[in-house]
Amino acid sequence: MEKYKLRIQCGRSSPEDPKKVSIPGELIVYPGSKKLLLCVTGFIGDFRDYLPYFAEKLGEDFNIYLTELRRKGWANIDNCSRDLTEIDKRIRELLGIDEVTYIGHSAGMNAIAQSRKFNFLKIKGFYGICAYPSLGDTRTRNIDLEKRGLKQRTVDLLGKLNFGPFGSELKECQFEEPVRFAIAGNDELLRTYDPKILERFRKYFRRNPKESEIVFDEMNHCFNYTPWNLKPFNRDKPVLLIEDIKNFVDSI
Repeated sequence: MEKYKLRIQCGRSSPEDPKKVSIPGELIVYPGSKKLLLCVTGFIGDFRDYLPYFAEKLGEDFNIYLTELRRKGWANIDNCSRDLTEIDKRIRELLGIDEVTYIGHSAGMNAIAQSRKFNFLKIKGFYGICAYPSLGDTRTRNIDLEKRGLKQRTVDLLGKLNFGPFGSELKECQFEEPVRFAIAGNDELLRTYDPKILERFRKYFRRNPKESEIVFDEMNHCFNYTPWNLKPFNRDKPVLLIEDIKNFVDSI
């Protein structure tokens, strides 16, 4: 395994924009693999917190590029999504690899979903960790998807801004490729500890034709056991999530 800190310069408003923003990340090269996993942190996520128990563990079997959202997610989601398309192209060219799977944590999955509007490269599959149909859906306990409570309608108004964790709602996207959702069963942010909210999420996810899912009962939003223990990511029992990702990537 070889590791390199790698910042990629992306166009501020489009790939052709001469004004650039610098997106940090780390490249992990595993010479025996022809597969690349492009991993994206969640809102306000620092890529360094995802290294020891997540990216470096996956790097024992695959090539990995771990990156952040622009300004750690304090940005328009369209811009974050365009960044991902540029990053994807650069890493493919660097490694000479075309077999790419996207992995997104929380709002990182929103940016991944939106990037499909700009990215015409082939993607093998998608893996969402603590993904959510919309933040508004964390506030409605009715499992009927046609029902929205007052709290949800209020939060949904912020989604119109297409900014940060509110942007590019997953329930408005559909993945034609294989997609798997890893749901934290004790997620203090998304409230999936509530069986009705969990079922609401799963109904939305199952709209994707090649969808599968798994619930990790005791995990919080950053895949640790103690509520609000949010970093480093996936520290407490890393093998559970890592093995599920490996099995998914090898199956598609």
